[in-house]
Amino acid sequence: MRYGYVPPAEKKARTEYNYQRFMKEYAAAAVTVDENIGRLLDWLDANDLADNTIVVYSSDQSFFIGEHGWAEKRYMYEEGMKMPFIIRWPGHIAPNQRPQAMIQNIDFGPTFLDAVGLDTPEEMQGKSFLNVLTGEQSDAQWQSERPYVYYHYYMEGAHNVPRHDGVRSERYKLINFYSENNGKGEFELYDLEADPNELNNVFNSPKYAQTRETMMKELHAARKEYDVPDNVYQAPYPFMTAQEKKALGY
Repeated sequence: MRYGYVPPAEKKARTEYNYQRFMKEYAAAAVTVDENIGRLLDWLDANDLADNTIVVYSSDQSFFIGEHGWAEKRYMYEEGMKMPFIIRWPGHIAPNQRPQAMIQNIDFGPTFLDAVGLDTPEEMQGKSFLNVLTGEQSDAQWQSERPYVYYHYYMEGAHNVPRHDGVRSERYKLINFYSENNGKGEFELYDLEADPNELNNVFNSPKYAQTRETMMKELHAARKEYDVPDNVYQAPYPFMTAQEKKALGY
């Protein structure tokens, strides 16, 4: 039982019922967010604060609503990896534009510090993309400096999602489910131009041998760049301590 309702007993009918209920709840949540952000923006306008306020709407991840047989988040496929990022800063960022530069949530901190004129601490990971938002840097220039983004999900036991990490370039995506196959790992490689729905794993295809080699190098470089500890790839990975959870805000 969930939210006080009893779904149909027959499996197919129950699945259809749950899906329709889920979609209605999802749509209702989107409407609520839209309406309340609108109220906030209207209030800023009415109180002459809009020009001096940066408003950002984002999330930690996106969401699956049936794609890849999943109705949640956490997987590195496009539906879970593409998260919203909407920003308003009148007089600095032109409205109604949609840059295609690939960013990560670790870039948020450096960007916001940059916007208010503060330097990014050396120990902070990520890179400011403020110049992309203001139009001073093109998408192509950004991508030449940041040719890939890195993704990592490592809390397998908590949500029944296998631990995995990977890298995504403009065209390709490499995923390493490193806890699968008795710890030997399983790889998936996708050509997002030819296969945007990520249904055809070409990791073992001779046609993509060079791409596979390049993406593997990028993955190892990303792990090094972001100081991923080696014990993450050991099985089983220890769950976070209470102190670690508290530090992350749980």
